[in-house]
Amino acid sequence: MHHMRKQSSTYKEILLKDMDIVPDILQYLKDNDPEMSLLMLLMDITKDEPYKPKTVGNKIKLAYYDVDEAKIKWINWGLENKYI
Repeated sequence: MHHMRKQSSTYKEILLKDMDIVPDILQYLKDNDPEMSLLMLLMDITKDEPYKPKTVGNKIKLAYYDVDEAKIKWINWGLENKYI
């Protein structure tokens, strides 16, 4: 899977497939390095967020998203919800 942006036609096309595509995305995620676009796609399709980004910084709070940790959380989510 190539890198997608939320506004891309590919991203929107995959969103239309709804939950039917979730097992395929999770399997791809399981077999490959995590991609932020896939993690965002899973959140948009499932309306779930098993991984919560950490905030860093004192004056300005920034979200730190660990894609490797998010991958593990999503795979566990897939196993718990019988998508894998």
